[in-house]
Amino acid sequence: MSDTDRKDQPLAAALESKDCVIFDCDGVLWYGATPVKGAVDVVRALVAAEKRVLFVTNNSSISRREYVKKFSKLGFGDGVVRFDQIYSSSYAAASFLDETDAFDKTTSRAFVVGSLGVMDELAEHGIKGVHADAVLGDKTHLTRQELVDLDPAIFADCGAIIVGGDWNLTYTKTALALICQQLNPGCLFISTNQDASFPVRSDLRLPGSGCGVAMVATALDREPINVGKPEPWLIEMAQRTHSIDPKRTLMVGDRINTDIQFGNSAGLDTLLVLTGVSSLADAAAAPQVQQPDFVADSVADLLAAVKPFDDVAKPQ
Repeated sequence: MSDTDRKDQPLAAALESKDCVIFDCDGVLWYGATPVKGAVDVVRALVAAEKRVLFVTNNSSISRREYVKKFSKLGFGDGVVRFDQIYSSSYAAASFLDETDAFDKTTSRAFVVGSLGVMDELAEHGIKGVHADAVLGDKTHLTRQELVDLDPAIFADCGAIIVGGDWNLTYTKTALALICQQLNPGCLFISTNQDASFPVRSDLRLPGSGCGVAMVATALDREPINVGKPEPWLIEMAQRTHSIDPKRTLMVGDRINTDIQFGNSAGLDTLLVLTGVSSLADAAAAPQVQQPDFVADSVADLLAAVKPFDDVAKPQ
């Protein structure tokens, strides 16, 4: 779609030309265990209209199978959201290891600092994982001497270090990652995402996985391979499974430097909803790749006549 078309075409009309709608989840469809008002109705309406609906989330805390259960629990309906419609960053990390020539799952393991969602996805792909919590056992931290005296066999054959969201990230877990790297020179370093924060309600955010990634990256003195948005790995996986036509796809998200950049870079039309991280002012001041085609107060407005972003961002 040309820039002129976007300026003149409200989202409701643009949606008519779309076969596929991709949603972010946190701050778009829900806050934790609470759906955003209208989100359930919108998703169900799109499914009823025979639109392909996919979900691409940087939240690695649970596996895709657990996400299916969450959609059902939050009222989206049994069978409305299937396993193959969900693309999470935990799934992306496991899929990346499964496909890269730099990791051999028959001989290597992955050391994980993060949630059990990553471990579950590794298992789905037949990849053995070593979780930092398993190394700690019933302890929350280790002393300097305990770290020095750790059995190197704990980290044997670790060909990758994966860091995702961890509510209990500590100096000790960061030290474990550094020890793992030193005992396995050349191992991969992967982040599930690098989000600085995430929304827990419309007016409150908490630190995101990116904070922990930055801590571990500083210790390892290297930058990770990021498999979450805005990097293209998730959309490439979705395209392989669902044959997505970028020109007929809309990306809906709440964060300009992940969701919107992710969609724009893939050639999708993008909609910023203002129920999460980024504001209209953030978008107006952002580089072009992070500016949405459309903006709405909430996902509930998706089927209504909302103005293109280019119009609402103009000085009054």
